[in-house]
Amino acid sequence: MNSFLWLALHRLLERFAAWLTVVRVTRACSRLRLAPTSPAAMAVWATAAAEDELAAFKKTVDKNVTHPPGAELAERICRPNMTNKEFCAMVLKLRDQAVAFIAKQRLPELERWDKDAQARVQEWFGVADQSMREHLQKGLAACKRVLEGLGCENFIRYSEASNKNLGCIFSSDPVVTVAAVCKPDTATRTIAIGLSFCDLPENMLIYDTNIIRDGDSKLLTLIHEVTHFDDTFSSFDPWYGTKHARDHAEDPRSRVNADSIAAYILGVVAKASK
Repeated sequence: MNSFLWLALHRLLERFAAWLTVVRVTRACSRLRLAPTSPAAMAVWATAAAEDELAAFKKTVDKNVTHPPGAELAERICRPNMTNKEFCAMVLKLRDQAVAFIAKQRLPELERWDKDAQARVQEWFGVADQSMREHLQKGLAACKRVLEGLGCENFIRYSEASNKNLGCIFSSDPVVTVAAVCKPDTATRTIAIGLSFCDLPENMLIYDTNIIRDGDSKLLTLIHEVTHFDDTFSSFDPWYGTKHARDHAEDPRSRVNADSIAAYILGVVAKASK
């Protein structure tokens, strides 16, 4: 078989595999960051076994991650909304905010472990015992370390080329995908940014308060993606959305659900969302 035919067959098989995955997961779709009626909502990657997701935000992971240094950095990440320089300034500001939430609020709260601290943990994970406390302390410390190490070079634009560079198989449309990482990529910690990310608000703060309400944002998404790395929480995506995460707090999988962890870190307030 000549190289042209082999390449054509390889691409056909890749597309067929992606189509099969979409068919398998239609019934398992939870409420997404996207509108429920959006066609993209049907493209969510499902669980590989026992309904546990093996993907970090709509993909499966190739354990042999390869990532060419500097891939796609010349291309605008939030085209045409902003330059990469502007994007870098914005995302590093978000990084610093995320670190502050962990270092100045959640970790001290877990250290105190008073009634308020336990109530917040109970709200998002359905249990507030010593095991959960230690689970969060360890994971949050790891997230803080990873966030502090992120720089502009860790962010690329989500595209077909970046998918290959990341060593992942993505099923989602780059126009509607918010962001994605490869769970085992603890070497480059590359975060692929979709165009939908660029349209999100920076945070869901209620004006002139320090209260964060339910909803997706750039800040929540950044934290969400960092929790996916294998050396932080190694989180999955059983369901999306902060409200949906709260509704499933009693499910044992909440302890490794990315939006549950991200919402807990930000201290999202349910009453403020009504």
